[in-house]
Amino acid sequence: MLRNGSRGDAVEDVQAFLTEASIYQGRFDGIYGPKTEAAVRSFQRETGLAADGVWGQKSSLKAIELLRKYQGPGTPIMPTIIQGDPL
Repeated sequence: MLRNGSRGDAVEDVQAFLTEASIYQGRFDGIYGPKTEAAVRSFQRETGLAADGVWGQKSSLKAIELLRKYQGPGTPIMPTIIQGDPL
């Protein structure tokens, strides 16, 4: 799970996804701060998830679902695996 205070490449991946979704408008700095948390909450609200601001399994699965929908069938997707997520 990623939450306020998390750092690293996985956070940067989430920031990039949220930017592509026109939700996040900050730098890809790998720091899960207030702007990233607010963008995650917006994404969660818009997709019918509990808006807790934590990027976990449900948020990751919803992001993959949306990527598949917009990229089309047969397009390979490399999902972000977040430490602690069951495979």
